[in-house]
Amino acid sequence: MGIFKNLLKKDKHNPRKLLSGVHFDMGNCENKINDENCLGFIDETHTCIMLRYNPDIDWDFDLRTPEKAISFYENQCREAQGVMLDGKTLKLDGVEALSGLFKYRAPYNPLAMVYVGIFWLPFQEGMIQINIEGFETGTTGVRPAIIHMLCQENGEFANREEEEKENDDESGTVDFSPPIEVKSMEEMFERMKTSPLRKILSDAEKWDSTLPDDPLSLVRRRMKLLESSINLSAEIKLLTPYRV
Repeated sequence: MGIFKNLLKKDKHNPRKLLSGVHFDMGNCENKINDENCLGFIDETHTCIMLRYNPDIDWDFDLRTPEKAISFYENQCREAQGVMLDGKTLKLDGVEALSGLFKYRAPYNPLAMVYVGIFWLPFQEGMIQINIEGFETGTTGVRPAIIHMLCQENGEFANREEEEKENDDESGTVDFSPPIEVKSMEEMFERMKTSPLRKILSDAEKWDSTLPDDPLSLVRRRMKLLESSINLSAEIKLLTPYRV
């Protein structure tokens, strides 16, 4: 880290230069944030793209152990009452990286979902992070409702038990306990705010083509576009991969 600080003094590898060295196809995006350590964009679908630089990394693992990396963010997401939909290590323009896709409840409406796709590029000199975020607005729960209807029509599950097994978590347990009675909408919302999310049938990537304008579909599409089009500057490629 001392070497990195010396380089900063010589105006080399400064945060803004590093972020400016990250290029990928963003389509028709408008620049909204233009800070030293953060660049932010939004497109016509209201999908947000954020590029951040963090000089400090608190990982006790590196990407030579992908299972630890994925487990770390899976647990972190669960603690925030969300759920990790996908996670993997990969190479972005030849540079090792980690990606994850997460689902959270929206802070402005517990019925609405927020989907966050993240790419981490860790170096000894600091972390470059790219967020792609989509927000459910207007009528909520459209994706699960449509997919549920399609599955019923196609005979993909014959009854509630079969559907619940498809949606179940890694523990393999199915909860068929009676529904909890609430006395008001306020009580229902409070319960929803504190209830952890689960990965469900409609979160699957195979439904993205059926619902191309859904925020989850839009985030996945942006993530794929980034993976296929990203170009990193020579300066970034010369940075040292993060190691513990």
